[in-house]
Amino acid sequence: MRTNFWGNLVDGDVTLYVDKITITESDGYMRDMYGFVNKNDEVVISHKYDHIEAILGELAIVTIYDDEKQYKVINIKGETLNEYDDLRWYDQYNKGAACLDGKWGVISERCDVICPIEYEDIALCNESTLFVRLNKKWGVINSHNELICDFKFDDLGKSPDRWMLGEEGVKTFNGHILDINPLIGICIDGKWGYMNADFEVVCEPKYDYIKDFECGCAAVMVGNKVGFIDENCNEICPIKYTCTLAYGRIVPLQDGEKFGWFDRKSRYLCEPKYEENLDWKISNEFLVVTLNGKKGVMKSNGVEVAPLQYDEIKPWFTFGYPTKIAYLVCLEGKWGVLEPNTGNYLLEPIYDEIGNEDTGVETLRIGDKYGYVYTRGGEVFKSDVIYDEIKSEWSYLIAFRKGDKWGAYSIDDDNNIVEALECKYDDIDGGYGYISMKLNGKYAYAQISSNDGSVRMICDYKYDEIYFDVDGMAAVRIGEKYGVINADGKEICEIKYDDIRHSAQPFHYEYDIEYPRLIGVKSGNKWGFINVEGEEVCPFQFDKIERWTSEFEGDSYVAYVGDVSYELDMNGTFVAHS
Repeated sequence: MRTNFWGNLVDGDVTLYVDKITITESDGYMRDMYGFVNKNDEVVISHKYDHIEAILGELAIVTIYDDEKQYKVINIKGETLNEYDDLRWYDQYNKGAACLDGKWGVISERCDVICPIEYEDIALCNESTLFVRLNKKWGVINSHNELICDFKFDDLGKSPDRWMLGEEGVKTFNGHILDINPLIGICIDGKWGYMNADFEVVCEPKYDYIKDFECGCAAVMVGNKVGFIDENCNEICPIKYTCTLAYGRIVPLQDGEKFGWFDRKSRYLCEPKYEENLDWKISNEFLVVTLNGKKGVMKSNGVEVAPLQYDEIKPWFTFGYPTKIAYLVCLEGKWGVLEPNTGNYLLEPIYDEIGNEDTGVETLRIGDKYGYVYTRGGEVFKSDVIYDEIKSEWSYLIAFRKGDKWGAYSIDDDNNIVEALECKYDDIDGGYGYISMKLNGKYAYAQISSNDGSVRMICDYKYDEIYFDVDGMAAVRIGEKYGVINADGKEICEIKYDDIRHSAQPFHYEYDIEYPRLIGVKSGNKWGFINVEGEEVCPFQFDKIERWTSEFEGDSYVAYVGDVSYELDMNGTFVAHS
């Protein structure tokens, strides 16, 4: 399985590509191994490496797990040039911290030693500054191995490799925007303080714990209490609260059984007074608060958005689908929706139920009657509550029942409701831009235009059941037999199989490589596979099949013969077995 995740080995006109195979060891454990192939997929460097750490032009850093993890620098011929016990590569600096026999130094992208391998630990701060440990103390040197700050600290920077001095812009940590740290954490005798980028101590070590700067302030801890300081080391939030030291603009604070918060950006402090832990997950600026058993909404700067009068408040993700969030609120047993910035009602609290499936179209219920609501661009469009049932699982289609008959509306490009299907059907279902309609016990197949709501019939009423797939493909059933049709209604295989397992994904991607889709089918009591052309690509020999998905490596099937399992890729190729 070729991949370009790490890049390619290049030397002159020769290019090698990372290739992965999966092997099964004697204990049944499946293990990925890496090697290199040429453009003709011929193996040039055998699959003997457990991981590719980095590719540096014509050199690569690879790892092998034997008794201990080993790092090797190899060239395009597969020759080992250097070996290390440990290695931390810094892509932003094209340098790496390398360890040999318990000592650390720095190597270049050519794997030349540019800082002697003589230190107990090392971390790169920027292009020219390194934190190094010697005789159990940390100091600072430059890229020429010249001392610029004496070895007197027990620790430097909470995570030294994330302190990037002298750089412009911002960095992120788990999706949160962090400042380039204006100060460096220093630790002496278990206490933390700060020095500046000139390596001058600006805050003597006195804290038990410190965090990175975010929005110009950092969390500090004394004992089990937390507060905040600014870039000048001034205390801007008293060190007296309990909180989780998570990254994010809004920090929840606790004092006993009461809850408040600190807004890093506005520097607003809400002293703990609320009864439940705050729900700040609805957005980065709004919080749901509880007092005397009633809930309301506050901005993080202390401005009240919705009064403390509601029995329940939760996010309504459908609003402004998919980019905005509103609040689903319950008042005296009735549900409505609040706009987040103003606290005005988007839907008055008159409903017994409001859908919250995040589909763009949701159901409304009063008593035993239903309506629908959909949102576009922050606008809300709702119907009267007059239907006996609503199916609204699709952003483009609203199926409704009056009595025992079904019809359907569609939403056109101008956000208007269009009658797509008159109310005469026994059932309507939909998926992936397609719909099925049941009439006189049989299903037809159609496509609804997302532009104007028009209906394109694909096949007439002949199927007992239709199972939606993507790209207009669908598994179908006639009597007890199954087959597959495409977006033109053509049966790509005979309706002859005893069961079917179809995919819901048109392609399977591995770094922009498309993989054909397989469809599991059963004949008699055995399973095999057909492709999207209806061709049988695998013998009917399996007792059971299951779908397996890897986030980065595409999908595969696991098929069983008795207790023995086989892994097949989306081409029907056996890639491993145990």
